[in-house]
Amino acid sequence: EAKTIKNTNIVIIEGILILHFKELRDLYTLKIFISTPEKIRYIRRMKRDLNERGRTKESIEKQYFSSVKQMHKKYVRPSKRHADVIIDGTKTGNDSMDFITSFINSIVL
Repeated sequence: EAKTIKNTNIVIIEGILILHFKELRDLYTLKIFISTPEKIRYIRRMKRDLNERGRTKESIEKQYFSSVKQMHKKYVRPSKRHADVIIDGTKTGNDSMDFITSFINSIVL
């Protein structure tokens, strides 16, 4: 989905494959990777898919172990090496956002 944005100093782009493609990486000023252990990623996915997507535990497990886990190893995890900053994904979303905000302020100001 494309969105038009007004003139701004900072644009944040997020996604699991956002660091995978060199053509995209070359456009970024700062690249951040949130590194989260597999167990936590799995639990978060399970909670999200059960609560927000109405999926069954069995369908989530099947998808996770048949494709998600392998795709993470093949595409997502290797892209970590392209990050300028790696954040501990065991923290809450607010803690991570506070860190990102502080870091951006330190290099912009």
